[in-house]
Amino acid sequence: ALSAILVKDRPAKFDELAERLMTVGDPSAAAMTQYRAIRDAALKGARPASTYLVVAGLAHPDLVVEIEALAAK
Repeated sequence: ALSAILVKDRPAKFDELAERLMTVGDPSAAAMTQYRAIRDAALKGARPASTYLVVAGLAHPDLVVEIEALAAK
């Protein structure tokens, strides 16, 4: 779950996100629909610059998504 992000060691708000990179291992349309629904619910209307990257595999076989985010205030 997208539970917390930090800005200079303090909790940040999702509307402070400036950039987001989502890396996934499943390129199917069904997975993309699910990822988008989760993203939209977490971001609550925030619209940071976003990149959606599909790769052959993630760092661990149990992972289905990696999210990197840059926040700024």
